[in-house]
Amino acid sequence: MWTYADVHIYLTLPIILFEWLLLRPFLNVFDTLKVVFVCAMALIYTIPWDNYIVYHNAWSYPGNRVLGVIGWVPYEEYAFFIIQTVLTLLWTTMLMRWRIPCLFFNCNKRSYSIIRWIPMLVFIAAASYGAARGIPGTKTFYIGSLFWWIFPVITFMWYGAGNYLVQRGWSSLISIVVPTAYLWWVDIFSMSEGIWHIEEAASLEIFPVNGLPIEEALFFFFVNTLIVLAYCAFDKAKTIIDLHPDRYPVKPSLSSNNFFSYMKQLFLAFLATECALPKENLDDLKVSISVLEKGSKSFTAAASAFDSGIRIDLSILYGFARVTDDMIDEEPDQQKKIANLDTIKKFLDTIFAGRGEKTWTYDIAREIDPRHQPQVNWQHYKKCLTDEQFRSFRALSRIVYYLPSEPFYELCRGYRWDIDNKEVVTEEDLLEYSSYVASSIGTLCVFIICYKSGRCPDAVTKSQSNVIDRAREMGQVLQIVNISRDIVTDSLTMGRCYVPSIYFEDREKELKVLREKRDPWTLGEKKLKSYAIRMLDLADKYASQALRGVPMLPSEVQAPVLATTEIYRMIGGLIAKYPGYNKRAFVSKPKKILVALTCMYTNFMHSERKFRKLHSD
Repeated sequence: MWTYADVHIYLTLPIILFEWLLLRPFLNVFDTLKVVFVCAMALIYTIPWDNYIVYHNAWSYPGNRVLGVIGWVPYEEYAFFIIQTVLTLLWTTMLMRWRIPCLFFNCNKRSYSIIRWIPMLVFIAAASYGAARGIPGTKTFYIGSLFWWIFPVITFMWYGAGNYLVQRGWSSLISIVVPTAYLWWVDIFSMSEGIWHIEEAASLEIFPVNGLPIEEALFFFFVNTLIVLAYCAFDKAKTIIDLHPDRYPVKPSLSSNNFFSYMKQLFLAFLATECALPKENLDDLKVSISVLEKGSKSFTAAASAFDSGIRIDLSILYGFARVTDDMIDEEPDQQKKIANLDTIKKFLDTIFAGRGEKTWTYDIAREIDPRHQPQVNWQHYKKCLTDEQFRSFRALSRIVYYLPSEPFYELCRGYRWDIDNKEVVTEEDLLEYSSYVASSIGTLCVFIICYKSGRCPDAVTKSQSNVIDRAREMGQVLQIVNISRDIVTDSLTMGRCYVPSIYFEDREKELKVLREKRDPWTLGEKKLKSYAIRMLDLADKYASQALRGVPMLPSEVQAPVLATTEIYRMIGGLIAKYPGYNKRAFVSKPKKILVALTCMYTNFMHSERKFRKLHSD
């Protein structure tokens, strides 16, 4: 004989456990807040209503099938309020978390108004119908009570999140339909087992599916719609805060002294009309993402595992780094390269004006306030930059309030090295160059990850210098792997050589072949490969130490970071295993996915584990 508790033990809780195990590596403190908050609201709002309709005999539970009751409702029913909410929220998370929510904002004012107001009028009418028909002792009692209870809340949630839910399209529909269908089956099974019973006197006795009263079918559909709306409301509100920090100034932290401030801004952002917000923030972000997708497919794949707030600012950072790099690398005229670098440096001087001494640790304001935006003459930059460059510059200006200035100037020193085509003589020179172009980005990534995750709401300080040091080493490691892979490409396309010239048998001859003649293959694949292996050996010296910084990062970002390093290790392995020199070693998409999943679901790159050689077989 099945009991209500058995339904949870065998039919609902295992589903939640499975969902949680799949999502566990990706969940962060904001996901936890979402689940806890929505569950609390569901419990508070549902308890009075459920007791009311059970008291008026809408349905009943045999005493031998439940553990006990509080009021008129069994313990297991109270548990069901939370179980259904968690089950649907986790399922929705599996479908929706991989894309940045603001990319689905509806910025068309006309369609936005139609999608917002017409359904709300329908919902208000449905609530009015329920109020008129939800009379105890009538056959419309259950459905009427359902309508007057559910539709006022759906109306309110639709006001803030209806457009976003519609824009998510199939993801929203599947998020609602799949758990609804499953819970229909659980309901049919439970009623057939006599665990609960819908009273005929309170039901229309219409069965859209055999054994399933229409009231039950609508209950699960509407409640799951409300849960998905709540999910969408949270995502919409949070991404508005992330995209418009100057309008919703609050630290991305859920600490006790910041929690209520964050919840206040979250509520205000929920009420905001997306199409009424400044559109350039979203447009600039889209350009940054487009630049990133074209320039770094590996990072784009790994970034999907990050929280949307982290991903937005990382995309902006990488977009700026990519367009400024292209301003140097893709400009054939030497004087224009220098002029472009001057433009970049003048822009940095403007957005970091008032910082004082340029040090990565101490030049951030003590009180971080996103409302203090730099004063930039955007008309000037609009004239001297392409649209892509201009939008990338403008996007960066919105997030520098919590970033240090020095890493950006380090990046400029790397650009100057490229303009001068400065010779890399020793391994120390290689490490220095790598620190300019990669350690700088590693430093900024740590600032973004730690601040946007809420780990360091006052920005990274001296107390976190150890993780910065490890990030800088990791930047050098990954850059050296890049250089090892791109010896031929750098020579053919730009006439550059980052191989330490102390490796060469005939320095002048080999530099001339690589930089002036741009004919690297004449050196022979064996020699090219030997250079790559020596540089990978150098990277190995720093890799183990660098990896020790990963456990210092917030737990939810450790796996994506590890996945990135493992993909680069595989590139080194491909270079080593190839019979000659592989012109452009790359890891296939299926292998990248396998690596990412392995990093997410195993401990094979635990902090105590030794880092495998970057060019191991």
